[in-house]
Amino acid sequence: AYKFIAPVQRLGKVNDLVDKILDNDICVKASDLLSTSKPIREELKYRVTQQRVNSGEQPKSTQVKAQFEELQLDSDTIDIDSLPSVTWEKKTERTNSGEQMSAFVVGDVVLQYLETLAPKETAKQIVVAKDSHSLRSIYPLLNGREHVESLLDSGSQIVSTSQEKAEKAGLIWDPDIVIYMQSANKGLEKSLGLARNVPFLIGDMTVLLQVHVIKEPAYDLLLGRPFDALLQTHIQNFADGRQIITLTEPLTNRRITVPTFARGTAAIL
Repeated sequence: AYKFIAPVQRLGKVNDLVDKILDNDICVKASDLLSTSKPIREELKYRVTQQRVNSGEQPKSTQVKAQFEELQLDSDTIDIDSLPSVTWEKKTERTNSGEQMSAFVVGDVVLQYLETLAPKETAKQIVVAKDSHSLRSIYPLLNGREHVESLLDSGSQIVSTSQEKAEKAGLIWDPDIVIYMQSANKGLEKSLGLARNVPFLIGDMTVLLQVHVIKEPAYDLLLGRPFDALLQTHIQNFADGRQIITLTEPLTNRRITVPTFARGTAAIL
């Protein structure tokens, strides 16, 4: 692959230039300079961001610098809301931890899109809103390990969790299946990957969901439309502020009702 580059660009020394910016008076506004130079933005961000190091140890730039690289979207991307809704089926499937389980398995819009690509066709970047404004949560048992506060957000096309909770629950994820999350201020973050067939136990109902792993979201776990689509969720609100959610198991139409909790309020399990 080739790209166009001017000879003068090969002469640029980002580190030297940043040194001059920091140590000398310059006749250009820093805002103007930063708005036009991605390498300088990355170098400045790296230099002013605190790094976790052992006492007495000097940080090594080669170890940490990669995390400050600025993400950019291609000109041709896909909004996740434009992808078809997920499908589900009951089958025996290998769970994320490697066990065979007969359960309702919910698909994922990203996986469905990737399966439609022709051989050697390059996948487009998929963009999803990073922020969630959901205020209610439930506490399913994740991967048989831990009850996790899970926000109910029917406006999201995906199920996602934080890296911290994924690791505590022992999830294994595919780092090659990623999405790009865009916050309200247009900042970008790339997900860490997709954990397949993760068991969620709610009451005595077990479902297998595809879960996107995100480094540090503003929540522990988010249950989006794939969860709603499978269990036909019905929410009932009360005058005193309480809220319950009724889940219906496909095929059998068996129902259970689960209390919800205000976001950030730990349930007594």
